Amino acid sequence: MMKVLIVIMMAGMWCMQPEKASAADPVIRVLLTTTDFNSRYHQEITVSYDGKEITYTAEEVKKQGDKVRIPAQKDGIRILSIQRQSGTPVYDGSIEIIPKAEGLIIVNELFLEKYLTRVVPSEMPATYEKEALKAQAVCARTYAWKQIQEQRLHELEADVDDTVNFQVYGNMEPQKAATEAVRETEGQILCQNGEAVEAYYFSTSMGYTDTAEIWNVDDPSSYGYLKKACLNQADADIDLSDETAFSKYIKSSADGYDSDIRYYRWFATADLSDKTETVNEILAARHSISPKNVLYYESDGTTEMDVAAAGEKMGAIIGGQVLPKQPDEEEFRNTAKELGIDPEKYIFRAIGQLNKHILEIL
Repeated sequence: MMKVLIVIMMAGMWCMQPEKASAADPVIRVLLTTTDFNSRYHQEITVSYDGKEITYTAEEVKKQGDKVRIPAQKDGIRILSIQRQSGTPVYDGSIEIIPKAEGLIIVNELFLEKYLTRVVPSEMPATYEKEALKAQAVCARTYAWKQIQEQRLHELEADVDDTVNFQVYGNMEPQKAATEAVRETEGQILCQNGEAVEAYYFSTSMGYTDTAEIWNVDDPSSYGYLKKACLNQADADIDLSDETAFSKYIKSSADGYDSDIRYYRWFATADLSDKTETVNEILAARHSISPKNVLYYESDGTTEMDVAAAGEKMGAIIGGQVLPKQPDEEEFRNTAKELGIDPEKYIFRAIGQLNKHILEIL
């Protein structure tokens, strides 16, 4: 029988036998995004530390070499050009400013345990029960350790970014209860057969958890610790692989473990005018992390598009909507005619699969 264990270590993130030496607290490299987590690329960066305030542009950084590195400061490094929920963020560890073709990137390098003190309160309110915060700390540490090993952001000289693409980091200042949860679980990660698991977690379930198949992984059997489970209080196990059944279920109230959370069932509209570049950048970033979960199609809806050219081919995004039902293609064609737009280039398709929808806006 497969078991998931919390493995307690003396130091470092190792699932190890007692006779093996422990490792020091590893470092993690975090890519810091712009205000509101909109972009990985900054056009201008202003930092404040040790009584100094300095503004960097790509031109200034290139004059100083291939990057600018600010070593760790006693009172941290404040980045004035970024706004977070808690205000202008202050970062422990060092800061590197690196020029790229698209703009400047910021990489914050710090010890993993210190990183977690800003992840846990950003992902879970520090007012939650102590054991919940400790569980969150273990999951966050396991997930971060796994990302360090996989090096998915190697080309950007980082391990993770600070958004929901990985784990939210630095949106909130460290909180006493969350910091204590990190300290009391120091060195603990989730393992299976001596290897760190992929510790996916989420805020709201919609009533079910799922297996690793939802992430389009190559070998779902290697993620045997991720189990499908119904969290509803009174509900039979429904086969949600059928689109009709899924549609009916997702529109129901389905009283359950987390049904009082507003994201359990929701409807949203968004004005995406003048946001084409931002949306394409977000899609490209998401694709770089999970290429099988962001698919681009030509206007016929079936021919997969070359990802490198997708940004140019998609054209201007003029609107978007999360719909509770399959969209009426004819209705969109009529709207396109009223706007004087080629109907074939104004088709919104939603292809429903198990808990997954591919959106195409042309």
